[in-house]
Amino acid sequence: MNREQLLAMGLTEEQVNSIMAMHGSATQGLQATIAQNNTELTNLRNQIQSAPQPNPTPDPTPNPEPDDNTRALQERIEQLERENVQKDIRAYAAEKGLTGEQAESVLAGFQTDLEAAKKAIDSIAQIISDKETAAATAKEQELLKGTPNPGGGTGGNPGNDKPEDVKNAESISFGSKADEQSTKDYYVLK
Repeated sequence: MNREQLLAMGLTEEQVNSIMAMHGSATQGLQATIAQNNTELTNLRNQIQSAPQPNPTPDPTPNPEPDDNTRALQERIEQLERENVQKDIRAYAAEKGLTGEQAESVLAGFQTDLEAAKKAIDSIAQIISDKETAAATAKEQELLKGTPNPGGGTGGNPGNDKPEDVKNAESISFGSKADEQSTKDYYVLK
């Protein structure tokens, strides 16, 4: 939702500024958390890469269990990746105007699938936008209903009524107005 849409809904400039400020702070907080998690994820990946590598010669008895340190690092990486996806989804929802309980309801079904969440958020945002546009149009129609037309007319010519200016022009006569039969008689008799 943008500033123009909020103004079209009848909000004051102060209310619009307040909404935009709240939206900006929510988005910035999510972006900062995402950046922090990305940094931690990169550090953990670097630790795994710098860990001692096993001997390239095959071991006759494979070790099915990774050591505890590697397992803990892998679990932490997976956890951070899930958190990043969730934060990306929240940030995307905030960009589309879905916050609070609305966003949490959407996020509940899309904890690990960012692309599916984006599609759902886009659909929901479009529905909300369409409803807001319809509401704004209905409000505009309601406000315009009953207002006079700039030309003073009623927006049409019901029946065969002539406008007042035409009626007035037709009623004007110069001199005495004789009926049609007397005019014919005058010209025929002479």
